[in-house]
Amino acid sequence: MAHGESNYQFFTTILDFYAKRNPKGDIRSLNALYASLLGCDEEPGVLYPALDKVLSSMVQKRPLREYGMREEECEGFADSVLERQQRLLGNNYVPMDREEIVDIYRKLY
Repeated sequence: MAHGESNYQFFTTILDFYAKRNPKGDIRSLNALYASLLGCDEEPGVLYPALDKVLSSMVQKRPLREYGMREEECEGFADSVLERQQRLLGNNYVPMDREEIVDIYRKLY
């Protein structure tokens, strides 16, 4: 899978996670910008599906199972991220723990 495609598969799910964890932080500015460009409400439940619709016109968002991932691998993938991606995790808008990462994989499965 291409790097950009893999990033997109997680993009709006991660934005939604961020918005729930720290809705009053910098994500408000990002959401306002996206909402103004898309002509929709800033509410994540409205905004992120609208953003997905636009982005899906370029790259189809597919469940992770369509890439060959098995549901029982969600925990292993989360462990791998925690073990090998600390440099990237350290730059997150909000910190994520193991269970939150597992939950994100399960939502995208």
